[in-house]
Amino acid sequence: MRWSRVKFGALTGSLGTVVLLLGMGSASAESSVSVTPDPIPVTAEQSAALVQVSWSGLEPRQLVFVDICKKSISDSSFTVAEDCGAYSGLTPNGSAAGDGSAELEVFRGQDPAGELWGCYAEGDTAPAGVVVYRTCFVRVTHTVVSNLDSDSETPIRFVGSPRVDPGTTATTSAVAPPPQLPSSVSSSGAPAPGGSVDDAEALQFAGSDSGAGVAITG
Repeated sequence: MRWSRVKFGALTGSLGTVVLLLGMGSASAESSVSVTPDPIPVTAEQSAALVQVSWSGLEPRQLVFVDICKKSISDSSFTVAEDCGAYSGLTPNGSAAGDGSAELEVFRGQDPAGELWGCYAEGDTAPAGVVVYRTCFVRVTHTVVSNLDSDSETPIRFVGSPRVDPGTTATTSAVAPPPQLPSSVSSSGAPAPGGSVDDAEALQFAGSDSGAGVAITG
């Protein structure tokens, strides 16, 4: 099912008030978008897939915005900034007819921008704290990405073997160990029992007798 917003207006004629259903802009048709393939087949290792997005009914010769969103434009709380991926869209030039197509890479897993949501196939496992959406949406509009009067969408979903999503960023990172004195030198600065200090490991003490200001020379 595709959704489209159309702005309606009223015209007043000389013989009375006639209410006409009018589409926004000069084009009378609603905008529409489709994605091929649908659904999107994926393997267990696949974190993204290429699809062909086709649209029509947009304002001629205007910049087109193609985005992946977690929420439908039919939801009254929908906002582009919060519900669409920041790094996953396209901005092709519009045609003279207001239609066109483009190849789009759709992400499977956490949003590439690091937002705590993602598009997943059935059986996929998301990282802790990431909200799972089994159905996401490809949305198109023209002129500016925030144009909610002429946008349309189509749902997308993945089908394939389950996958464990590692997330956009690593959940764990290696922590460098604290710097250590050479193994032949104890923490007090004295040679360790049974060890020796060669020239490369010598400690030079400067300042007071307490050893303030330690410098390691090679």
